[in-house]
Amino acid sequence: MFIIPVLTKYDSYTIVRLPTHKEKPENMKVLMRPALFFLLPIYLFGASIGTAKSSEDSAQPTAKAHLAAATAAARKWQADVVLVAIETNTANPDGGAYTWSYIYDSPKAGDQILIMIDDKGEVSQLPGFATFRNPIGDFVDSDQAMAAAVAAGLKTDTFGMTMSLNNSGRTEWSIPGPVLSYKIDAATGKLLSKE
Repeated sequence: MFIIPVLTKYDSYTIVRLPTHKEKPENMKVLMRPALFFLLPIYLFGASIGTAKSSEDSAQPTAKAHLAAATAAARKWQADVVLVAIETNTANPDGGAYTWSYIYDSPKAGDQILIMIDDKGEVSQLPGFATFRNPIGDFVDSDQAMAAAVAAGLKTDTFGMTMSLNNSGRTEWSIPGPVLSYKIDAATGKLLSKE
């Protein structure tokens, strides 16, 4: 389904927005037509740029690239933090990602913090979710984990793949594919299972 943005005219300016569920299409016809002709070239041009940029995805940082910065940010919150999980929903086929989320646990505070770092190094933080408690030691980086999953049969997308690293008894990368989920041993980089 394609939702057409609409132009809404106010006193001295015009904005582009999506229609609300209460607006009737017959009341928007006049505004939708100019929006379509105005935005369609931008939409198509943007799609071609997005396709062209997929070859640049390998330049995105791996999970370890911003680990030191994430740890420093978490230690500003609590000095005793330990890394308990790493996640992304923007992984590319080479194991890099636009944004990585690092989850730290503070045993002293009994709480967690989530540090997000994008590919430009911008840091933001949110309260953690207390889902993981077991510390993660040293681990193979996300590019090695992705390569192991691809070698085991993972069919990759150009972007938007999910990767996570946590310790639920064993530290492992989890990479869900379209059909199977791949578990990679974070200590060795070898395939543990595909289910």
